[in-house]
Amino acid sequence: DAEDKSLNDVLETVGAAVKENRITYVDFNTGHYHGDTYLDILEPYIRAVKKKYGLLIGVQTPPHHDLKRYRALRKMGVNRVSFCFEIWDREIFASVCPGKNTHYGLDRYLEAIEYCAGIFNTTNGEIVAGLEPPEKTIEAIDWITSAGAVPTVCVFRPLQGTDFEHVPPPKTEDMIPVFGYLYEACMSRGLMIGVAPNIKVSL
Repeated sequence: DAEDKSLNDVLETVGAAVKENRITYVDFNTGHYHGDTYLDILEPYIRAVKKKYGLLIGVQTPPHHDLKRYRALRKMGVNRVSFCFEIWDREIFASVCPGKNTHYGLDRYLEAIEYCAGIFNTTNGEIVAGLEPPEKTIEAIDWITSAGAVPTVCVFRPLQGTDFEHVPPPKTEDMIPVFGYLYEACMSRGLMIGVAPNIKVSL
């Protein structure tokens, strides 16, 4: 949880994970930084891990204003990028994600997904199911897959100490059609899911 992690710290941790768990994939994830500096911060870590271990690498950040930066990431060896816009309904997006709405806006996320889908092995659009009607989540899945990207659907769960700690999670029966549609949409469009080795999540 340290605010600053040195290059050696990260390489040592990745090396231990390779040795002890035979990992094949590393994901770098950041939030908002003023001036869109998140890719500048990550790039030395990406280069070092790729050079030393040759692993698959994913990057999840807010959408950079200069889309050409993603072509540079691909040349560095990044295999996957993900953009977590969370909510499809624009009014709910503005309410649930005021920071993302203010600094980026939904259209910037969608533009980045469309752009990157033609560059990377996998581009993900990440959404949260349970904070908007299921039919809206299905609309998001439809748009993401039509763009050639893979939806990552996370089910909302209330966490203590957050603004949404008293919001109930969605009902299982409401989520079944969402995940059924997710699978069918990916299969019908030939989008690969679950193929990277020794990864225990839904990427």
